[in-house]
Amino acid sequence: MSPMSDDLEHVPEHARTQLLDRYPVLQYFVYSHLPPHLQAASKPFADLAWSMAVSAVDQAALDLGPHAPCVRQHPELAEGLRKLLEGKDCFVRSYMALRPRT
Repeated sequence: MSPMSDDLEHVPEHARTQLLDRYPVLQYFVYSHLPPHLQAASKPFADLAWSMAVSAVDQAALDLGPHAPCVRQHPELAEGLRKLLEGKDCFVRSYMALRPRT
């Protein structure tokens, strides 16, 4: 499913898994399947989405090990991620129309 974001190296794998479980909309920010010119439009949205999602990680709970719940849920974060996805989709479509692949 990579790349998700360039800024996730510091987030343990179990926390990323919990983020995807808690906020499944994150799966739609993957951009590696897109052609390079569309990746340029999509990547900033993926970076922002994952940055915001990582804010839900309880840093203290990370020390409890890979089986401890470490992701807090917040409805406004979920809604914000959905709206960000709508914006990303619009910009990717505009790139498709305005910057055709050569």
